[in-house]
Amino acid sequence: MINYDFFVIIVLIYVQEVYMVLPNYVHLHTIEEIEETKCILLDKLNVCEDSQSANDSLLIAIKTAPINRDQRDILRKTWLAEAIEHQVPYIFVLGSTTDEKLLDELLIENILHNDLLIGKLVDNYYNLTLKGLFLLAWTKTYCSTKWLLYVDDDGIVNVQKAIDFVASVKNGSDRVLYCQIIRFPVDRNPESKWFVSKSIWKSDNYPDYCSGNGYLIPPNVLPLLYETLINNDTQPKLWIEDVFITGIATKAAGIKLIDSPFACCHPVGRQLFKKNIVLGQIGKGLQLLKKWKKMRKKSTPRINVRSKDIMPMSKITRFNMKRYLMTTKTYTDKKLYKFTINEQYSSLINYSFYLQIILLIAGVILLYERFSIILSAFVLL
Repeated sequence: MINYDFFVIIVLIYVQEVYMVLPNYVHLHTIEEIEETKCILLDKLNVCEDSQSANDSLLIAIKTAPINRDQRDILRKTWLAEAIEHQVPYIFVLGSTTDEKLLDELLIENILHNDLLIGKLVDNYYNLTLKGLFLLAWTKTYCSTKWLLYVDDDGIVNVQKAIDFVASVKNGSDRVLYCQIIRFPVDRNPESKWFVSKSIWKSDNYPDYCSGNGYLIPPNVLPLLYETLINNDTQPKLWIEDVFITGIATKAAGIKLIDSPFACCHPVGRQLFKKNIVLGQIGKGLQLLKKWKKMRKKSTPRINVRSKDIMPMSKITRFNMKRYLMTTKTYTDKKLYKFTINEQYSSLINYSFYLQIILLIAGVILLYERFSIILSAFVLL
């Protein structure tokens, strides 16, 4: 006797895996979206030009979200302090936000630290591939001679280990990329944020790819990887960043992945730190601070509470009058250009102008009153 219930269940599972409709915000990236990864809202033009140390072969880029200000402050006080000590340039890589208050806070933060790089793409989990493309386009244009170490903001980088590793292999010309290699099957669970249907990726396995906690790209490989990523023949353009950038694209470009000293998700300690370039998924906030203290045997640094004061007028007026967040506009034949900010952001400049007029009028009134008092006293005499 045939068990029809079992047969129906199998058919339903198959249909769900193949034809499951994803939410609108989860989709394969389009040509138009990829084109927008060439747009910059807030730049860090001189980060590579300013580095003249013996360690200037390396650039560290930290993947972060606009709301993660406290985490960025913690990194500046922990392992990024060592990057600065070794004169290794670094940048925080962000997408844009529609939250005007948050944007204002980002501008203030950049005034204080001058280490933010913001692209036009909207910053969310499903745009991490676009954020990676934005970083590669920017690095290819402004830091083409650097080894690019791309890491998450919840990890810790052993800066000295990274410097030594690059020095040991930097003369190589092979098509390679260094990372912790991952071999996971495709997630077919529709409830998972990593779900991919068979209509998008037929095989039950991806090509080997890198853990998204961090990977190191040599300068001779970066242009090839970037051109492969934006090529229409490289498909599908998945929203899962590590799979698409370090798996699908590297295979298409003939770039070999080298299993390297990157670690994730282990109990941390000094020995593990000494052996690896990156320790991934260490944690957020105080969790990262405590683990950093344990590994480095240093006192936990004090994190100052950030000011919530309104942006100083002298800082508002530093933005140019063409509604660019940048103080200068850069033209390049590689099509990496500044994005004209929407009308809403011009209010920053209008606010500055009107405030100056008000202050000028107030000053004139005060001078007039003071002159009247002096004149009255003179008449009485």
